[in-house]
Amino acid sequence: MKHSMFNHAVAMENGGCVLYNFLTGKSATLNILSRDYYDHFEVYGESHPIVKKLIERGFLVETDELETLRQHVMAQCNDGKEMVLTICPTLRCNFGCPYCFETPRNGKMIKETQDEVVMFVQRMVSYYHTETLKVVWFGGEPLLECEIIRSLSKRFIDTCEKTGVKYKAAMITNGYFLTPDKASMFEECNIRHVQITMDGPISSIHDKTRHLIGGGGTFDRILDNIKNFKGRSNILVRCNVHRENAEYYQQLEKMLMDISQETGQKITVVAGHMIGNNAYEDKSFSIPEYVDFYKDTHEGIKRIQYKGPFCGYPMAMDFVIDEQGYLSKCLESVNHSQEIVGHVRCFEPSSSRMSYADEWQAVLASAWPQEDEECMQCKLLPVCLGGCPRRRRMGEKQCSGYKYVLDDYVLAAAKRKSRHGNE
Repeated sequence: MKHSMFNHAVAMENGGCVLYNFLTGKSATLNILSRDYYDHFEVYGESHPIVKKLIERGFLVETDELETLRQHVMAQCNDGKEMVLTICPTLRCNFGCPYCFETPRNGKMIKETQDEVVMFVQRMVSYYHTETLKVVWFGGEPLLECEIIRSLSKRFIDTCEKTGVKYKAAMITNGYFLTPDKASMFEECNIRHVQITMDGPISSIHDKTRHLIGGGGTFDRILDNIKNFKGRSNILVRCNVHRENAEYYQQLEKMLMDISQETGQKITVVAGHMIGNNAYEDKSFSIPEYVDFYKDTHEGIKRIQYKGPFCGYPMAMDFVIDEQGYLSKCLESVNHSQEIVGHVRCFEPSSSRMSYADEWQAVLASAWPQEDEECMQCKLLPVCLGGCPRRRRMGEKQCSGYKYVLDDYVLAAAKRKSRHGNE
């Protein structure tokens, strides 16, 4: 028996401590006596009631936690129960956002490529015995190509009905074309979640970073679209927070929550760390700066623990498909030829001789940061798993922001627990 390597203890003035385990998300406030049981559990024995409780909550363990976690991560990455496809019917966009990571490209997904996408889905679903197909429409701006979305959605739904697979769909859009008439299309295509970006509560703030290619403003139209959208889709509004708009985030959140209450439309607002491209780098928060902002939002003390792989990048059934049918593993990889892992026309998961096989294997292996000694010893490993695997492969390691405020987070989690009871 030993202390979990994922425990973090914050000492208290009364001699006790607050414990948090970043694998399980469990916390405990120990008085001076209970802390002695924790510190010297081997003296009291595993049968002692307090020691038993510490074992049950994962603060004391006897397993090889690293190996157990590694096996769990790799098993989840190779679990084909859910297939997630982010599909770009076009890489064209009507916005000229200065921080955008994408390189626009003219053109749209032709009929032949659409046919190949459907056959790719059918092959993968059959090979992995998939239970759920989730499609996320992206771009460019996906609502520039509504007919492609309608056509492919119908074919995906038909395929799922014939094979007994559950179908889910979402969309990431800039919101400019999310006019009231789109509600019927979303219903037809089973699109239940929509993500829009708003970078401020007034046009003078939002339009600095979310403007049309020609420089025209977009705030008023997007806000009207949100107010007048009557569909069943839930709306997630993301604010890309940076040095010039962070002070307005709570005002934006309140404005949108008021709209939600007035209209009955379900709206969620989240803050996102604006990383941006090189041209906008000077406006970005450093990680410690962003954490300092984020911990004061309502999301800042959410329960953090192991919830699966960092993202879809190392997942065997998670793909981004561009308008030409090329497969990559991250939104930021689109239109980067060196990051292609295949094409929908000929991708075969069982073949090691397929094109781009080396890149495919390297992507799958990136789920676990085995070679990073710092990660292998870090209490936060279950939370971030080494951070963004794509950036890690590029030599741009990025630790979890919580690393900089561990004590603050653990104490805030204890306060939350005292308000809401046991978790």
